[in-house]
Amino acid sequence: MKKQLTLFLLLTFGFMTLIAQQNTSTQHLSAADFKKAIDTKKYLIVDVRTASEFDQGHIAGAINIDMSGSNFEELMKKATAKNKAIAIYCRSGRRSKAALPGIAALKLQIVELNSGVNSWQQAGYTLTTGK
Repeated sequence: MKKQLTLFLLLTFGFMTLIAQQNTSTQHLSAADFKKAIDTKKYLIVDVRTASEFDQGHIAGAINIDMSGSNFEELMKKATAKNKAIAIYCRSGRRSKAALPGIAALKLQIVELNSGVNSWQQAGYTLTTGK
């Protein structure tokens, strides 16, 4: 009985791991790797901070969709309708990671900036205040 239970648990764990790997389309990138990704022009760059934070400085080419807004998922769906890939970030990485489950249903390729614009600036990259 113990052997059967052990085998069942191993098979279940293996199956769950396989499913999780197939559904994972998010990469958490360093600032350098995030920059390389967005330089390909393949990604819609989305800043999920508040509008005032965005106005104080953001990555060039980014659009702002505040993840704390009540219509975040709707706005993301609309913004990404013509895109297959997005690059998402916030100030420290906490909000962008928190936003991921809400956009998983969009089935997009997602790259997320680890440690947000804090790491971006520490790596020597600049922010812009223009649109």
